Amino acid sequence: MKKKEIEHPKLYFNYILKNNEIELSYYSNKIDHSGKRIAQKENLSTDKLRTKNLLKHLNEIEYKKLLIYILRQEKVLESYQRKGFKEHYSIVKESLNVMYEFKNQFKKVNNYES
Repeated sequence: MKKKEIEHPKLYFNYILKNNEIELSYYSNKIDHSGKRIAQKENLSTDKLRTKNLLKHLNEIEYKKLLIYILRQEKVLESYQRKGFKEHYSIVKESLNVMYEFKNQFKKVNNYES
C-alpha cells in the first residue's frame, strides 16, 4: 500500500490583495534555531477564493488537517511504543508536542474549542 504524503497544516495570519492574486502569510512546520515558527508566504489566484472571512475559512480547513495529522502521529507513537522503538518513539513524541503547541495557537487565534 502506498503511503500518502503528509501535508503539514498552515496557520494563516495575514493576506494582501495584489492584482489578481492574494498573498497569504502563514506559519507551518519551518522552525528557526530558537524553536519559533518561521513566517512563510504563498500566492493564490483571487478567482479561487473569496476575501470575505478568508483567513477564518482557510484556517478551518487547516485546523481539520492538523487534527488528522495529530491523530496519525498518536497512532504511530503507540505503534513505536508497542514495538519498543525507543529512539523513534522519542522523536515522534517531541514532534507531537510541537504539534500540540501549534493546535493551541490555532485555538487562540481562531477561538476553537477542541
